[in-house]
Amino acid sequence: MHRSKNTKSAFAGVVAVLIVAVLELFVFNLAHWRTISHDAVNVGTLAIGEGLTEAEETDTYTITDTTEAWIDIPVSSEKKSIPAVDSIQIIPGNNTIALQNQPVHYKIFVHDYAQNWSDISFGVWYDKSTEDLVYLGNDVQTQYMMLPNSPTNTIRLQFTCDEGTVIPLSDVNINVTIPITISWQRILAMLLVAGLILLFRPGSPLYRIRLDISSTKQRLALAANTLVICLLFASLCFISGDIVNSYATRTFSETFSHWIDLNQYQQLADAFLHGRLNLDLDVDPALAQLDNPYDFTLRQNLGKNGSVIYWDHAFFNGKYYMYFGALPALLLFVPYQALTGSWLPSPIAVLICGVIAIVALSALIVLLLKRFFNTTASLGTTLLSIWAASLGTGIVYYGFQPDFYSIPIIASLAFTMSGLALWSSAHKENGKLSKIRIVLGSLCIACNLGCRPQFLISCLLAFPLFWNEITVTREFFSKKGLANTACAFFPFFLIAIPWMIYNYARFGSPLDMGANYNLTGFDMTRSKPSLFSIPAMLFVQLFQPPLINNEFPFIHAINNSIPAPGEPTLGGYLWLAPFTLTVFSMPWIVRRLKECKIWGVSTTLLFMTIVVTLFDVMLVGTTNRYHGDFAWIVSLLAVLLIHAKDTCYVTLESSLRSMQLHKLFRAVLLAALLVSLTIYTVGCFAPERYSSLIGINPELYYNVKSWFLGFYSAQSPPFPL
Repeated sequence: MHRSKNTKSAFAGVVAVLIVAVLELFVFNLAHWRTISHDAVNVGTLAIGEGLTEAEETDTYTITDTTEAWIDIPVSSEKKSIPAVDSIQIIPGNNTIALQNQPVHYKIFVHDYAQNWSDISFGVWYDKSTEDLVYLGNDVQTQYMMLPNSPTNTIRLQFTCDEGTVIPLSDVNINVTIPITISWQRILAMLLVAGLILLFRPGSPLYRIRLDISSTKQRLALAANTLVICLLFASLCFISGDIVNSYATRTFSETFSHWIDLNQYQQLADAFLHGRLNLDLDVDPALAQLDNPYDFTLRQNLGKNGSVIYWDHAFFNGKYYMYFGALPALLLFVPYQALTGSWLPSPIAVLICGVIAIVALSALIVLLLKRFFNTTASLGTTLLSIWAASLGTGIVYYGFQPDFYSIPIIASLAFTMSGLALWSSAHKENGKLSKIRIVLGSLCIACNLGCRPQFLISCLLAFPLFWNEITVTREFFSKKGLANTACAFFPFFLIAIPWMIYNYARFGSPLDMGANYNLTGFDMTRSKPSLFSIPAMLFVQLFQPPLINNEFPFIHAINNSIPAPGEPTLGGYLWLAPFTLTVFSMPWIVRRLKECKIWGVSTTLLFMTIVVTLFDVMLVGTTNRYHGDFAWIVSLLAVLLIHAKDTCYVTLESSLRSMQLHKLFRAVLLAALLVSLTIYTVGCFAPERYSSLIGINPELYYNVKSWFLGFYSAQSPPFPL
């Protein structure tokens, strides 16, 4: 029997590898198989438009007139009077190394039967944000383009870059067979997905292994599972964050007419080291003289006239401050600058906090399952829960956009997960409580005051976690429990007092963090949320479906026009983390929750989710970034509900119907995990979102885009101009 199961697992692994090989060779290389047969053509002498100046020694052209920036390519065939073209290769040359990272935008026109120029760019792969085709000099795959088999005797490349742009180009080939390309990144991605499917498929042997953290093998499995998630998160930080130059420049926003400076934590650390609380930024005299500097229209007009005004900074009594939590600056940025003399890049800070959050979340889930599902939790469902909850916290967003906006939220996530894990592990085997873990847990939770105060609501979980000790054994809030009570509460005073002093020194009030003095798109000192907009905002934050179409990257960001602060989003939270839909089953499994002794924890988590979601929607607006405030809560709740409905092993005595239902349930959970992973991963390429890869890492964006080249330019007819 055991050998039979091993044989089935080995067979499933072989099938998975074969599927990956087929996808790599035939699906992602479809462009090769579609271009192995075509008309043989001869390419004549290129005709250069008057808007291009050629530099032969460097294989480059410079645009001098955008209207005449074109190259005509005559084509002919010995067999046909008018050949059909199905592919083109643009060769930048070998002497343009300095220009190879710059995307070149162009359109393709052909002479049709009526000898009119027809734009066929829309029949191939194009970038909707510019309506242009693109190639990169250092990425061979982007230099190929499939055409819609258009009959023509002349092809025109019309460059749409700005005047003065230098274009690398040495030659053009027509009707070439696009070569097969093997991408190790693509193979690794497919193997990862295949591995997840094999590990968590409904019939996986992992579901027959009972969770036992005393087992060395299981500890190694849990550690390896967490390590993979951490490595993926680290890769995301490096892919989307410029580690070396992340604090090098400030940019001017044409939309807001303000200057964008993403170095606020670096600036704050520098201020602390020099004995200041305000940021060392020059205040424009025109801004200082405004009666109401928080009026966006007034500030925007000043910015249009040349005044330097910084976006998303707190401005109070003629000085700039940072209203985000200061604790990450003290713990990370100040020591780094003191030791090295330079600023710590924000992506590194996000990476550190993210790894801590993932490790602590994994430990917390294992501890909760050991406590409440000690005899029923399976290793398979535990590992699956860690993957789902990690994605469910919204941590992908912060790894993808590792700037100062993400730092306070991901730092609070790290502190909160660590604090709850310490509290959950405070119960010793002898029945007593570990005072040091209570103190450290409370200290971590209290640190949210210096990061993201919304996470302080996690304090409420102390009551269900220590309910027996509070109400039965009286180890808290009693004479004999005085030490434990002091251990739980003292760290909050330890953090709260300096936090209030810090606020008072800046804004004259111990509870004023300065958020209302933010120089943003509206006057936060006077604005009040409209109760009538809350339903629409809740829909956007929770239920908005993602925008899916057949244009790369297939999932696009949505910019909802509602009268409230917001950003382009990939969709509502429940679409991004569909495994959390299990929360809606809570009213029907109350009895089961009570049997598992998680009714108190579950109702507390549900209450916290509602409170934080409403708070965020009413006060800060809608964006995927704010999902992090409540996402960890609903993710933990979903994990508990999943385990309440799942069993470790379907015994032989169980009915066939029961076994089928459990397999179906696990299949649905796996599907939800894959949906979440797909939306978050593919959504990173959405050009409509803030900090899109098309802008921060165009090489990766266009390389991945070329993977799907073979699916386009099928039957698109020419459109006469």
